[in-house]
Amino acid sequence: MTVMPLRQAILLGILATVSVARIAGAQSAPAHHATLPAVSADGRHVAFISDRDGQVDLYVIDADGANLRCLTSTTTEESRPVWSPDGREIFVSRIADGWSTLSAIAVPAGTERVVTKVQGRLPLPLGPARVLYSTGDWRSMQLASAALDGSDVKRVSDGVGAIWGPAVSRDGAKIAFGRSQAGSLQVFTMNAAGEDIRPVGPIEGRAQMPAWSADGSHLAIQVDTKPAGTPQAHIWVVDLTTGTRQELAGGAAYHDEVPSWFPDGRRVAFQSDRSGQLEIWTIDVASGDLRQLTK
Repeated sequence: MTVMPLRQAILLGILATVSVARIAGAQSAPAHHATLPAVSADGRHVAFISDRDGQVDLYVIDADGANLRCLTSTTTEESRPVWSPDGREIFVSRIADGWSTLSAIAVPAGTERVVTKVQGRLPLPLGPARVLYSTGDWRSMQLASAALDGSDVKRVSDGVGAIWGPAVSRDGAKIAFGRSQAGSLQVFTMNAAGEDIRPVGPIEGRAQMPAWSADGSHLAIQVDTKPAGTPQAHIWVVDLTTGTRQELAGGAAYHDEVPSWFPDGRRVAFQSDRSGQLEIWTIDVASGDLRQLTK
């Protein structure tokens, strides 16, 4: 994966900072039938972004694959859903003219309210009263936070490298992120104020798109590699206490990307091209049992 790979450019604005690479001249990008999964806090539902009906919108499906419904219908593309703690709303961002709007979409009604608007990209809730977002261009992107009314803007990251795919822990106390620096892409953690930065790896490959387990003890991470010249990506689970690592469903030239934990810590949802187009899959961490959730 290069600094700005072909597929990342294609998905810019749709898949946010998801750096799910397809090298030019290699495998073409599959249809984005279901991407960017987000599991609800009770584990009963999975939100995702899809262009299945001709435009990019927010969808929700039950965790058993039933009861698919579309919650938005706008010409502006939604990106990277995040559930509210009570499961009543899903936060999505939309970008226009350098400004990003963070909106809360009610479940299941689909009505929405504007939470905040920031001059940056990809806003995420940072606790109940602040928002985390990205600033700068793709080669030097950093993190900032602000109050919901746009005041009290603070620099969060330390200015080193380029920050991609931040994720906030469920309690709002920590941030995990991918950092691109000197040709390497690895995952780090820090507290919500930007202090106590710690590497999670190094992990062999380009590590990115971290997802916190509900209790904050583990990260699921997308790791892109290119064995024998074939681009692929797999999900790894890292125990932050012991450093133990586990690759999930590795060994095949698929692109398993953008993980999201179920609250019991037993399963991970992710997007994958295993069916020939991007769909949402789940995997049992212990057994490796795979299930295709969307079709």
